[in-house]
Amino acid sequence: MGRLNKKEVIAFARKILRTYFVESRLDFLISTFDDDIIWLGGGRTQKAEGKEDVANWFISGKDDMFPCVMENEDYQYMRLGDDYHMVEGVSDLYTSDNTEHIMFASQRITFIFKEEDRKLKTVHIHNSIPFDELKDEELFPVEYSKEQYDLLHEAYENKLSEIDSANEAIKNQAMLLNRLYQSVPSGILQLECEYPHNIIIANHKIGQIYGIDEKDIKSGNYYNLLYKKIIESEDNISKVLHNGGVIDYEREIIKYNKEKAWISVHLDVLNDVGGNDVIQCVINDITKQKHALIEKENEQKLENSLLRSAIFSSNEAILNLNLTADTYSIITSFEEVESDYRNIPRSGRYDDLIDKSCALMVHPDYKEEYRIKFDRQNVIKQFKSGKKEIYMELMELGEDDEYHWKSYTFTRAENIYNEDIIGISIVKSLDKQRSERIRSEQLLKDALNAARTANEAKSDFLSRMSHDIRTPLNAIIGMSTIGKLKIEDRNSVLNCFSKIDSSSKYLLSLINDILDMSKIESGKVTLNDERFDFSEMIHEINEIIYDQAEEKGIEYKVYSDINMDKYYIADRLKLNQIFMNLLSNSLKYSSRGDFIHFSFKEVKRERGVSLIEFIVEDSGCGMSKGFLDKLFLPFEQENAGVARNNVGTGLGLTIVKNIVDIMEGNIEVISEKGRGSKFIVTLPLGIIESEEEVEYRKKKELLKGLNVLIADDDEIVAKQIEVIMNDIGAEAVKVNSGSAAVDEVKKKYENDEFFDVCLIDWKMPDMSGIETTRNIRRIVGEDTTIIIITAYDWSVIEDEGRRAGVDHFISKPVFEHMICDYLTDIDVKHIRHIHKKSAKSLMGRNVLLVEDNILNQEIAKSILEMRGMNVDTAENGKEAVDKFINSDIGYYDMILMDIRMPVMDGIEATKAIRSSSHHRAQDIPIIAVSANAFKEDKIKAFDAGINGYLIKPFDVENMMDMIEKFLN
Repeated sequence: MGRLNKKEVIAFARKILRTYFVESRLDFLISTFDDDIIWLGGGRTQKAEGKEDVANWFISGKDDMFPCVMENEDYQYMRLGDDYHMVEGVSDLYTSDNTEHIMFASQRITFIFKEEDRKLKTVHIHNSIPFDELKDEELFPVEYSKEQYDLLHEAYENKLSEIDSANEAIKNQAMLLNRLYQSVPSGILQLECEYPHNIIIANHKIGQIYGIDEKDIKSGNYYNLLYKKIIESEDNISKVLHNGGVIDYEREIIKYNKEKAWISVHLDVLNDVGGNDVIQCVINDITKQKHALIEKENEQKLENSLLRSAIFSSNEAILNLNLTADTYSIITSFEEVESDYRNIPRSGRYDDLIDKSCALMVHPDYKEEYRIKFDRQNVIKQFKSGKKEIYMELMELGEDDEYHWKSYTFTRAENIYNEDIIGISIVKSLDKQRSERIRSEQLLKDALNAARTANEAKSDFLSRMSHDIRTPLNAIIGMSTIGKLKIEDRNSVLNCFSKIDSSSKYLLSLINDILDMSKIESGKVTLNDERFDFSEMIHEINEIIYDQAEEKGIEYKVYSDINMDKYYIADRLKLNQIFMNLLSNSLKYSSRGDFIHFSFKEVKRERGVSLIEFIVEDSGCGMSKGFLDKLFLPFEQENAGVARNNVGTGLGLTIVKNIVDIMEGNIEVISEKGRGSKFIVTLPLGIIESEEEVEYRKKKELLKGLNVLIADDDEIVAKQIEVIMNDIGAEAVKVNSGSAAVDEVKKKYENDEFFDVCLIDWKMPDMSGIETTRNIRRIVGEDTTIIIITAYDWSVIEDEGRRAGVDHFISKPVFEHMICDYLTDIDVKHIRHIHKKSAKSLMGRNVLLVEDNILNQEIAKSILEMRGMNVDTAENGKEAVDKFINSDIGYYDMILMDIRMPVMDGIEATKAIRSSSHHRAQDIPIIAVSANAFKEDKIKAFDAGINGYLIKPFDVENMMDMIEKFLN
């Protein structure tokens, strides 16, 4: 049975008529013909059977066709059996404006369609046009319509001049309306009310909205493309037809160019100029507005989200309250969650909320106050009295079953709807604020305790300073008194002088520490970086520490990396101060049988800087972990009793730490009570590549192939010297005792060979270095150079050693530069007795000593005269200038100049001497002797023309070394 309904069949018939009469097209009509079609036309002889004959009839009349307008259509339908349909149509036909024919007629046509698989085939057409003038061979009344046209045309010709202007006006108006229609910013089209809602008319804008290409818009396919998009809104078209009225809606579309867009659609049913109902559709592209709106909505959502996050990040919960209605609702940061909050229903009666909160969460100490303060009637009463807020801090049981600090704030809100008293309750966690408050209080307490501790430390410091300063002063005064009383007893006087000397030096160290600390705290410490002899600095430190360690029965050893340079750039005095403080500390807190090891090595070298790691390690009393935290604080000493017995300010390590920081270094401490301490200091020292380094490499070349014997029971030291000798290019033999050294010499001698140099440790367990030397001399005589290496003051054994056959003495630690210098300077076999020569070189030299303090003048004069020098004195700078200018040429060999003096100070006196016309005004050595120890004082002195600078109280040997340096 056929499935097509009446509506679909009539639409099919109508399409055939419209394509034939209105569009003058045959293709669709002929495509519907069944093979057995029967056709009856309007003429007497117009009939045909079969698809081909019927098609030929229509094709033969194709050239006579002219377009018509078809109106007032009416169709009747009847189903003929299961698969056949009959449609009878009646309509008015009249010729369109663009043809040279005139016709107006009512036509009647009958179709019979056969349905196959929901497709229709035309099996019968009966068409009639009631014109007697229709010729048998014509499908259209061509001759009659042409005659009528000619008659009308002739009549119209007479009227053309009258209506031309009217036609032109109408044409212009039509063009204007068309332009307006095409130029409006909205898309406009009209659809047929009847299904399938074919497009009647549409402007170009609507095609542009749907992304149709301009060439397609101007083509005959435009309406087909547009229809596919318009029909997507078929539901809304049906609604406006069935429900009437106007429909406005927005929807997202996908354009032909695959872009997404938003449109607004206005649908309405209107009457066209012919009075027919049409669907008017107005479409606007609102993509930009929609995106702006969406963006604004997203911004609003983000703003709301941020606002909510801000609120809930600082507040645990917010409750809406209606106190009059006895209701509440809980808001949290997860409003959509419907579960209860902390075992409290998310909404309910306010009175139940207070009762349940009090029972389940509030700490017992706060229950009564909480119940009274937040009682509903009490809150209403307070709000009515004008109070805006009720606040309480309490402890509340948390989900972790621990009590936490919370704050509850009830705030009245304005009710614009009715008289109910409403408000909000904000719950906030106070754990962090409470912790901060406790922390702040603790910080204040700690600061107070620190201030008290610092005050106590300073008080203790002043007490110790009073004791420690008075102690050496008392010794100086006491020993001076004893010396006067025993002036005839030389030994007693010497003993007094010795104790006065040691007490003075200790007093000076106390004062220096205090001054250094004062300069550090005021930020006035500056570095005087200059080239210095590294090995010389280490030996000067060792000369002091070795004697003190030996006196206390402490093992003191120094280990050096062989890669150390001879010269570096740094502040030598500050370096000396660091290591003297650390080593003195180790001596102070170590006892007989303990050890102190001092080592240094290069750990990195780059961009003109060598990073040196210095380690001072001892096995003394050590320090507790608690004291290590305040080790570098001023005036701190872990055991004041022990410290007092050892004397000291408690500033030494503070000074060390500050100097290390100023030098951009680092200091670490490892210590354990009863196990000793280890200080690791890392400092950057400037590298020097000078002519002396080139000279040093030449010296190494001269020493290549040297046969060397090394005898030392300390395996580390012996190995170090062996590595140095190998690096120089010497052939070294290493033994660990005196007897083994003698055996090696014998072995060589028996083969008619000799060691060029024997390096022998002074103190070895089986045989001392002196005894070893004697035995070697018995074998080889004078043919081998023997050098004693020692960590101790070798002056006490020098005479004995030379008698035994020792050629030279070297102090530990042994540096590569140092040993090269020694071996090349002594020419291996010829020892120059420097001390004897230097002593002779000062005999009879004339010195002008300028000193206003009579006691200091007497001391200096006595020391110089004991060295065989002739001393002339002056008590101020003016007197010194006069004596020099009036002296004979070459009389004075040197001037020792005090700086601070009456009449004329040492700086002005030096300038006057240098600017005088005396023959030796420019080259006579002038050495300053001053208590001014600051760098700027030295610079001022050197600028005035001073050659050397000694700081009071001066070391006698240092003074003599400087005098020898300038005189020789």
